[in-house]
Amino acid sequence: MKDTGLPIGNYISQFLAIFYLNDLDRFIKEKLGCKYYIRYMDNGIILSSSKSKLQGVLDWLEEIIRNEYLLEFNNKTRIYKISEGFTFLGVNYKVKNNKVSRRIVSKTRRRVLKKNIKSYLKYEK
Repeated sequence: MKDTGLPIGNYISQFLAIFYLNDLDRFIKEKLGCKYYIRYMDNGIILSSSKSKLQGVLDWLEEIIRNEYLLEFNNKTRIYKISEGFTFLGVNYKVKNNKVSRRIVSKTRRRVLKKNIKSYLKYEK
């Protein structure tokens, strides 16, 4: 069976992501006390200097996502060391010598270039 859902970039999918996950956002920030929390659509990160706090937050979120939203995290959901780096929204972040480096993931770069070329060719005529 083919996966169903809304197309990426569709305004209604953006609205639904905000509406549907708003209570979860508030729970993460207010109840779990996660000061450094970022979410865009279905992608999110939580930063903390305490691995045990992150493990507790992850355990809570897995239970809530499964039981209240009837969803599950994908295989990329885990606790990363900041020195190992992590990818968020197609950009790989890594901290080395107290400096943050960012590198666009190749797949994302190709997708953006392909989209820009198509839009350029569309308006070229």
